[in-house]
Amino acid sequence: MENERFLEKLSEYVEKGILKVEIFEEIKENVYHQNKEDIVTSKNDGFSPESKPISFFNKDNAMRFSLGVAAGIGALLVLLGFALLTSLIQDLTGDYDNGGARGIELYWLVFSLLSISALFSSKIKLEGRAAVFLGEARSIIFGVSSMIAITHFIEEVIDLPYDESFGPLNILEWGPILGVVVYSMWFARLNNAWVSYSLGWILWFIPINYASLNNDTIGTFFNLVIIMGVLIFEVLREWFDEQREDGSWIQLMGNGFLVGIVAWFLMDAFAEAFGIERMINEDGYEYSMDIGNPLMGCIFILSWIIWMQYFVKSFDHKKYKNTGRSKAWPLILGCLIFYTFIPNITGFLIGDWFGFEDVGIGEFDISVGIIIGCLIHIIMGLQMFNWEPENVVVKPSLTNPGTFMGSVFLIMAFFTFIGGMIDLLEELAGYLFLPIGLLVLIFGTKKLIEKGEINTPNSVIVGELSEE
Repeated sequence: MENERFLEKLSEYVEKGILKVEIFEEIKENVYHQNKEDIVTSKNDGFSPESKPISFFNKDNAMRFSLGVAAGIGALLVLLGFALLTSLIQDLTGDYDNGGARGIELYWLVFSLLSISALFSSKIKLEGRAAVFLGEARSIIFGVSSMIAITHFIEEVIDLPYDESFGPLNILEWGPILGVVVYSMWFARLNNAWVSYSLGWILWFIPINYASLNNDTIGTFFNLVIIMGVLIFEVLREWFDEQREDGSWIQLMGNGFLVGIVAWFLMDAFAEAFGIERMINEDGYEYSMDIGNPLMGCIFILSWIIWMQYFVKSFDHKKYKNTGRSKAWPLILGCLIFYTFIPNITGFLIGDWFGFEDVGIGEFDISVGIIIGCLIHIIMGLQMFNWEPENVVVKPSLTNPGTFMGSVFLIMAFFTFIGGMIDLLEELAGYLFLPIGLLVLIFGTKKLIEKGEINTPNSVIVGELSEE
């Protein structure tokens, strides 16, 4: 902790320009090598009794994943066996020859008992690899069997007609399923089950599917808003929980991935629920045209800017205990899925909304959506570099989540600009890109030759979100 405070103090000097970035990086690397031997694991899994390697990709963790895969295969075979036996009971109790009477369906009962058994098996305390193996097995059995039980109960026991909703916003239909998903995520953390972390995010698509079956488009939108709220709550719980194990970042990465996907679902649901029909009179004919509403995209973009500007810094650079791994990195995947494309989509929607799809420049037309998307990408990128354009050149980093995403935004702005130029100039764009590309390669190579060989660092440190 003393070394972390020391580095934080030095980073303040870097921000004020008192200390050079190169000197700070060298000090940080020396501190890292000094403390690497002192990192002690908080829980003995039977692999490394005294210390945990700071690298996640090591022999011990590979063994844990191997045990988890083996346990997962066994658990799935058990689940399949119970499903086939239950199907056999249904066939034996049915009378398909006389009137086609269906047999007794006990899926919800059998898999409920199976999930309860897996839940109570957590009282069995083992150590080492046996604990890893059994923890993975009961996590998978609990999650899958609980989902089968609840969905079968809703579909077969309650037996709602397809066009009817169960409760307001059909929340009594998908709400319990969402509760099962969240509880399954907790149970996987209880067992520190890494393979379950890797696969558990798939369960979220089941309540999302049921929530989307609402016949009312506005109801579907608000259903997805609730699911997104629960998902963000899970992310924040991960962020603020200081006791989460290092492997929990796998589950956080899945949740970050889902945040990006559900955000796209929300965009589509919002467009369908709150789109407008514009009447256009052309040549005496009147027809309607669906116009997507850009408000949701604007809300997402403004939320990102406000969140990164005012709230992230108050999180005190959250890391997993006993490691230097930043909790910001697992969320990068969701940002790449959503925020690297949302500026362009929002730009096109704004252009369609106001009826200005193209702007004439001489004999050429350029898309308004491309201009807006490029500007938004530049703004979001500069924010990640603390609004200092020179930092884009001198402070990009593959070990800092903040500047990494800033670089991604600016790269997306560049490609959006290229797309705009191609849209504007068409084949003539080649006369612009070819000389510019050659100049970049020639002067870049010349500059690097003059600068000489660059020293390659011995290791990579997972940086903090506020590092510049």
